[in-house]
Amino acid sequence: MLKNLVIKNIAIIKELELSLNNGLTVLSGETGAGKSIIVDSLNFLLGAKTDKTLLKSGEKQACVEGVFEINNDAKEHLMTFGFEIEDDTVLLSRTLNEDGKTECRINGRLITLSMLRNITEFMVDIHGQHEHQSLLKSSSHIKLLDAYTKDIELLKSEVAGLYHQYKKCLSELNSFGMTDSQRERMIDILSFQIKEITDAKLKDGEEEELLIERAKIVNFERITRALSQALESLDGTNGAEALVTQSLSALGGITRFDSEYDSTFKRLESSRYELEDIIFILKEKADNLGFDEKTADAIENRIDLIKNLKKKYGADVIQINKFLEQAQKDMDRLNSGEKEIERLKVEIKKLSTNLYERAVQLSEKRRTSAQNFCAAVQNELNDLGMAGSKFEVVFNDIPNIDDFSDIITSDGFDKLEFFMSANIGEPSKPLAKIISGGEMSRIMLALKVILSKLDNIDTMIFDEIDTGISGRIGQTIANKLAEISNMRQVITITHLAAICAMADHNYLIFKDENNGKTYTKIKKLDDEQTIKEIARLSGGYEMSKASQEHARELKCLSNNYKLKINT
Repeated sequence: MLKNLVIKNIAIIKELELSLNNGLTVLSGETGAGKSIIVDSLNFLLGAKTDKTLLKSGEKQACVEGVFEINNDAKEHLMTFGFEIEDDTVLLSRTLNEDGKTECRINGRLITLSMLRNITEFMVDIHGQHEHQSLLKSSSHIKLLDAYTKDIELLKSEVAGLYHQYKKCLSELNSFGMTDSQRERMIDILSFQIKEITDAKLKDGEEEELLIERAKIVNFERITRALSQALESLDGTNGAEALVTQSLSALGGITRFDSEYDSTFKRLESSRYELEDIIFILKEKADNLGFDEKTADAIENRIDLIKNLKKKYGADVIQINKFLEQAQKDMDRLNSGEKEIERLKVEIKKLSTNLYERAVQLSEKRRTSAQNFCAAVQNELNDLGMAGSKFEVVFNDIPNIDDFSDIITSDGFDKLEFFMSANIGEPSKPLAKIISGGEMSRIMLALKVILSKLDNIDTMIFDEIDTGISGRIGQTIANKLAEISNMRQVITITHLAAICAMADHNYLIFKDENNGKTYTKIKKLDDEQTIKEIARLSGGYEMSKASQEHARELKCLSNNYKLKINT
């Protein structure tokens, strides 16, 4: 159950807080007051797609928070995501930044948008006006029938599992879709690729080492000249070593006269040792320096080989080895092709038989359930003033086992659509071709009433379920909403007086101007304010005594009806 809702910086809402209770809560107000913004905010909180146009002009961030009291089903579902709920209460929040990015949290923990949607499906069922359009799409009809059908989930899961195995085997078999000559040609190509990579015996870091060696060969003369010049400067007759030795001889005779002379002498002596070591290294390098044209050619050829392999098979040794591994797998698979093809054909036949049997069982279960479903919908439509109508679920023919593979999906092979005849004597047609806005609202409400008896969702939200409805039918819809609210929390936005009068809690949404800006606000109505709102919705714009008396009578009748269904 939604207990508290806070909306900040959404459209023309600066900040709005709403405390909610059990029963039927009705939100009403003048056209354009911002009723749809409340629903948009709820949809946003529950994970609907959005963009930065929802953000209030001039603001950097919008936020919607909701405190929910959840039942055991929702609690167990939350546990699958790692949430431990101790007091049956959760806080959902979602923010929208000026760059269009959103952030979702549950009890302060950051979650993904898909997680939010998955979790809130067990907490709230929200009916927006867009659902009227979904009712016109036949693709949504099978979902509604399945939601009504008992004990169908296991069978659907089996069909989906067999379907995915079946498609996987078909894909593997299709990958062998070549003639013997094509297979031999592919084996030749793979053999060449495997041999070329294997013979190369590549090593990590080898190319870098070869490039260093090649640089030495290319710069051989420069290196030789530099070593010769360095040795002449350090080790020649007048080189640095001889001069340092002379300096040591000179200083050695005066070290006893001053401690600094002695310290300097020792430093210079250390320098001579370092110099001797440097001269030794340079001589060794010069002695070992040589140019071998054969080695140079070998290095160049190896570098070219590595570059060629990288160009063909991957950017580095790791990727080349991955290519080799896959090529070897493909080679093994092609070499054992005949056996593998035969194995796949046997497996496909087995899966096809099992999949068809389960799909037939699923279809039969749906068709049996459809009879009860149609009867239930028809009963609700009769109550809603459509007694002359006829509601049907029309299925495609069950295919035979030889033809079903072209139409099977993870959901089975059923193609179904809701048909309806609005009046006695008229032929049934698809919903999209025959229903008006008022009829659409009544059919959707009928479906909601039926499905609400099967799920365990605590909160149902209706956004103008009364579209296109007035008079006696409006009263019937009010009665239906009251019946649903006996079992769960119902929140609805309405323009009908009958629904407003049926409410356990009434809220008025209105616009308020302040400093040249318009804001949407909401307030809870007391008994007298509720009577005035009922009178307004009844068309009593002048708020005459008669209109208010009529509103009081309507409220009294509604209260009596609620007492009746509660006993």
